[in-house]
Amino acid sequence: MKKYYFLFCIIWFGFGAGLLAQEKKQSGNSAPKMVFKELSFDFGDVVQGEIKSHTFKFKNEGEKPLIIYHVLTSCGCTAVEWPKSPVKPRKSGQIKIIFDSKGKAGRQNKVIQVLSNDPGSPARLKITASVLPKKKP
Repeated sequence: MKKYYFLFCIIWFGFGAGLLAQEKKQSGNSAPKMVFKELSFDFGDVVQGEIKSHTFKFKNEGEKPLIIYHVLTSCGCTAVEWPKSPVKPRKSGQIKIIFDSKGKAGRQNKVIQVLSNDPGSPARLKITASVLPKKKP
C-alpha cells in the first residue's frame, strides 16, 4: 500500500510541476519583451565639458504592453529620457541618454538599467567615452 501511495505522490507532483512549467511558458510568451537594436554605444573622443547624447531604440516584441517603470544610471553625469506611457505590442520606443563630461577625465564606462514589466528586466545599456582635457588657448 505504501508503495502505491509513494508512486501516486511522485506522479501527482510530476504532473503538477509539468502544469506549472507549461503555465509559466505560456505567460512568458504573452509577456512584453523589450528588444534593443544595440546595447552599447561609444561616443569616442569627447573634450571635457562637452555634452553628448545617444538614442537607444527598442521594440516591444511581446504580446502585452511594455511599461518602463524607471531607468537608473550609474552616475549623476548621465541623464535619461524614456517613454512614460506603455509601448504597445509590436511598436517601437526609444531611450535617450545624455552624457555630461564636465569634471570627467579618461575612459568613462556608464551603465544604464531599464526597469520594466519585461520578465527579463532589467535591461542593461552601456555608454563609453574617452574624455580628453580641454585645449588651452
